[in-house]
Amino acid sequence: MFINYLKTTSTLTRTHLQILVLFIVYCTIFTSISIQKYRAFNHDFDTGNILQAFHNTLDGHFMETTSLSGENNTCRFQGHTEIIYLLFLPMFALFPSAVTLLLLQAIAIALGGIAVYLIARRVCHDTVSPVVLAICYWCYPLLASINLIDIHADAFIIAPQLFAWYFLTTGRKRMFWGTIIIGMLVKEHAFIFNGLLGLLLFRRQRKTAVMLLLLSVGQFTLITPLIQRLAGVSRYQLSLEGHVVTNRQLTGAQTVIVWIKQFFGNVTSPRSVFILVIAITLNITLLLFPPGLLLVLPLCMIFIASGSVQTHRHAILITPLFITLVEGVGRIRPDRQFRYVLTAVLPPILLTFLIAPDSLIATNLHEMVRPDYRNVFHYRYTPHDAITDSLITLVPPKVPVATDAPLRTKLANRQWAFIHPAPADSMRADYYMFDFFEKREYDDAWPVRTRAAALLQSGKFTLESFYDGLLLLKRAEDCPTFKIPGIQPYADIAKPRRQEYTIEKISLVPEENGCIMHTWFFKHPSDTLHHAFISFFIDTGNGDMLKVLHLASYTACRLEQLSPGTYREQFYFDIPEGCTLNGRMHEIWLYKKPGYLPFFARKEYRSNLIWSEVVPPLLSSKEGT
Repeated sequence: MFINYLKTTSTLTRTHLQILVLFIVYCTIFTSISIQKYRAFNHDFDTGNILQAFHNTLDGHFMETTSLSGENNTCRFQGHTEIIYLLFLPMFALFPSAVTLLLLQAIAIALGGIAVYLIARRVCHDTVSPVVLAICYWCYPLLASINLIDIHADAFIIAPQLFAWYFLTTGRKRMFWGTIIIGMLVKEHAFIFNGLLGLLLFRRQRKTAVMLLLLSVGQFTLITPLIQRLAGVSRYQLSLEGHVVTNRQLTGAQTVIVWIKQFFGNVTSPRSVFILVIAITLNITLLLFPPGLLLVLPLCMIFIASGSVQTHRHAILITPLFITLVEGVGRIRPDRQFRYVLTAVLPPILLTFLIAPDSLIATNLHEMVRPDYRNVFHYRYTPHDAITDSLITLVPPKVPVATDAPLRTKLANRQWAFIHPAPADSMRADYYMFDFFEKREYDDAWPVRTRAAALLQSGKFTLESFYDGLLLLKRAEDCPTFKIPGIQPYADIAKPRRQEYTIEKISLVPEENGCIMHTWFFKHPSDTLHHAFISFFIDTGNGDMLKVLHLASYTACRLEQLSPGTYREQFYFDIPEGCTLNGRMHEIWLYKKPGYLPFFARKEYRSNLIWSEVVPPLLSSKEGT
């Protein structure tokens, strides 16, 4: 008996150690990827918003963030009642960095794997299946998306709810209610899980079920409205509703009708692909643990209606999914549990994680073998990112700033900061920063371009720097005339033209720390697709290259909408210290992409080479052919 006890204890110790090692590995990998993604400016609006709320709270402005309109600051709790963030403030005060929150987010998500292991250990009849099920959790594709798509409070709801189920099934009621309360602190829509759990338990544990239902109703009707009211909101709004039905003027009945219409509109669309991932993962466990349908199906219907695909909002779905999976495995014959987990659960999860086109990890792995390609989810730190970081150092701390969403994540340590495009007449910021070479795939670049043109033409901002597609403007009394870009019609030059665009003449005039470029170009009547000129100054000796976006023709007009004829453009750009243009090969390429131009310095968006000339020693005016 004693020997058997020692063997059992040794086995448990070994499996506990395995889980601990896997937990640390997960935290290390995903924290590293998240930090690298943040360093490479591939975090978006939510990260900048949350970081600004933390910095403002430390400066005495409780959870304030700048509204999308840029007109005012509001308490973040007006939109999301993420009280859990207040528990992280002491650590953020000691280490005021995005890295702190990224580490906490990875740890919180990883803890869910330990909860899955503990639940599985209770229902499985071997010691290996619980470890494999924990691995399934850590490799689940939706979980990777939750971890890597910015910083969100949703990530912190998974572990408390999984532990709540573990404590409930092991009879530890105090721990159960403690974890339920922690889940409610994370976000306002925790009431959905608590309500569904109450319905699931209603027949077996009536008292617990009634208390869960009361908590659910209380959070929805009392707690969330009270927090929003204290935060300054004038009308109660459920943010989950806002993600599905953007028109918040609708009545409750109208909202339900819109939800139903959107559900049937999306149920057969690619946006519901995550349902297929869930079905493959659960397979027969849905039949073995039917109560799980009560947890999973309502949430799936909500996400289908919202059209959400691989976002942080799916966090509330992870706990019902793994409760159903593990409890279903526990109802398989003991001698078949391990084989089922190893052959029917783990393989589809790993394949989806590594191969499926909609998997975030699969997307990144695919792009890592293509050095010339990069999208918003990529975490490669590029030379362009290094230039952006150096430009950010020119913006003083605490001053009001407006910028693109990815850049704002590193400019969030100030009371007021908003994202382009802002209201056309708003000039509250002291600095404006634009990144024209790194636009996201789903953003229309034109509002940002017109915003930059309006600021440059206003005369109230001086062009501090323009280099590698990055534009920095500073509030000033007046802007030097030579730094104001412009484009205007020019007398036509009667020459035969076979291309859609031709460069007639170029003039490069040196200025302090930079250069003014004048170009005269002709547009052919047939062109309706081209959108930008980009100049490349190439040192043929060492391959060093300077990229210059033609600022005037990119911000002041749309090339594809210009009338046929000859135009003269003028704009200023910086030349890095210690660098010269003399003797470099100057190439001008025409770029095109329908709609908008994300990351358009890529070679695949090039159309035609319309100028190629060695820059003369004196930077004099040159006639082209």
